[in-house]
Amino acid sequence: MANFNGKESRESMDLYLRDIRKYTPLPREEEAQVVVKARKGDKQALAKLITANLRFVVRVAGEYTNRGLPLQDLIAEGNIGLMRATETFDPSRGHKFITYAVWWIRQAMMSALNKQTRAVKIPVNQIDDHDAIAKVARAMSQELGRQPSLEELAANTQMSDKRVRRAMEASQPSLSMDSQVYADGTISYSDTFVADEPPADERVHEAYLKQLLRNNLEMLPEREAKILDLYYGLETDEPKSLEQVGRRFSISRERVRQIKDRAISRLKANMVTQDAEAA
Repeated sequence: MANFNGKESRESMDLYLRDIRKYTPLPREEEAQVVVKARKGDKQALAKLITANLRFVVRVAGEYTNRGLPLQDLIAEGNIGLMRATETFDPSRGHKFITYAVWWIRQAMMSALNKQTRAVKIPVNQIDDHDAIAKVARAMSQELGRQPSLEELAANTQMSDKRVRRAMEASQPSLSMDSQVYADGTISYSDTFVADEPPADERVHEAYLKQLLRNNLEMLPEREAKILDLYYGLETDEPKSLEQVGRRFSISRERVRQIKDRAISRLKANMVTQDAEAA
């Protein structure tokens, strides 16, 4: 895998995020047809299925930043998991592909983290438990057409609820809603719905955050979108202070903060809804 640094890294990631914006999830009926063709060796169908879910992989990768691997590596590993899922997914059950694939995506990222970093030390027995749970979860999600509950996973793995919960919690990203992404404290997890400490490659992470906001501004009323644009410097790369934004709209600093927080809440709620629909 290419090793991107500095400006090249930011530009490469920004280009990738812009490029995959054109791909959207396939309708269920079309998806089923595409999967059948892909399983028969149709390379165009396989490419169509994979590209339709690239944005979902990026979203999942964003949850696992700050754990020892750069964002682009996480995305690459997630894409490998996505491709593996295409090899075993059964469309005849009538369920959405991503419901099944998400387990392959997350496990691929976790496997890479466990093999390539010591940033987060997880007991070997919990890694083994997680792998076993993920295998069962993939089968159950394909059977049920939804994500299995903790109790269902425990019953089907012959583990206790507590053991399943411990293994799953160990594999989940550690997030803090109030932690700072940047040293100056201008952006926190609650502002960007990403991770809690400055990543190894801040330039890549910054590009990801800004692109994530740009991709979703159209969901907001025009005024809220413009305030976020100015505050984070999405188009100009020159973030404005609350006071500066307030002067632009002839409102107080506190009012700008309220509007900004409301806009972020809207975006977070919308993304949660999208994740639920995708799964």
